[in-house]
Amino acid sequence: EEDQSQAFGDVAPRSPDTRNPRFSGGDMHLFTSRLFDETNKPAGKLLAQCITVRAGRTFVQASFQCSATIVLRDGTIAVNTAFTGNQRDEDVLSAVTGGTGAYEGARGSISQRNLPNGRMENTIHLLP
Repeated sequence: EEDQSQAFGDVAPRSPDTRNPRFSGGDMHLFTSRLFDETNKPAGKLLAQCITVRAGRTFVQASFQCSATIVLRDGTIAVNTAFTGNQRDEDVLSAVTGGTGAYEGARGSISQRNLPNGRMENTIHLLP
């Protein structure tokens, strides 16, 4: 099974270059990513959708609103965030807005940082 998949939905006005798309309001980026624990064992999946809320000629000039679900063995965690394309990944904080199963009523945040191997480390901070 692949670690991730993605799709890009380009709404009007459409980008003339699909390899280097312009981002207009309403464009959608959908992606999934397998999640691993600190011992590199599969832990679950991230399912996300990001919508362009401020247009930009490039990714770094655009702004996005994203909602995601982290699917784990014992429940799910709902996540929301907003960011601009020029932010470092380490500067993007996401809000935990709820959950199911063991995470029913969850609230808190998620911080992230890039790792040298091309992966990203996400730390989930849940409030008591």
